Amino acid sequence: MKKVYTAVAMVLAMHSCQTNQTTIIEGDLYFKLVDLPSLYEVPDSIATKLETSIRTIKKDSLNTLDRDLYNQLQFLDDNQLLRKPFIRVRQNDGTILLVFVEPSDYQKLRKYHHQELVRTHKKVSITAAVETVKSNTLSVFRTSQPITVQETDGITYWTK
Repeated sequence: MKKVYTAVAMVLAMHSCQTNQTTIIEGDLYFKLVDLPSLYEVPDSIATKLETSIRTIKKDSLNTLDRDLYNQLQFLDDNQLLRKPFIRVRQNDGTILLVFVEPSDYQKLRKYHHQELVRTHKKVSITAAVETVKSNTLSVFRTSQPITVQETDGITYWTK
């Protein structure tokens, strides 16, 4: 019996190490002009209504497309990310990461506007310590420490 408890403890320890692993990402702020809505800064009454709907909706009544969206919203809600602001970070290899940040870090980035950066040939470089948060269909990142932001010369990438 003692061996079973030891084995279970080892598996749980290995699993917890994998989910809490912090990595450093570097890249540039990436703009998507039409993007997912964020509940950050949405009135509590509206955010609470959406969260309640996510928890009470009958999943079987949804079509495939709606079920996929529902699963993503439920995943964000389960991981306390639904009300957090997020940014997109483009890495050097072209990979775009969805990164949920603390409100204090988001405030550092609010002053940057896509049109102004493109017009002045500037970009915003970001370095962040992040934890990966995964589901079967979605992989996002959550900052674990304050991010570093630096405006430099370069190309600001974006998409519609």
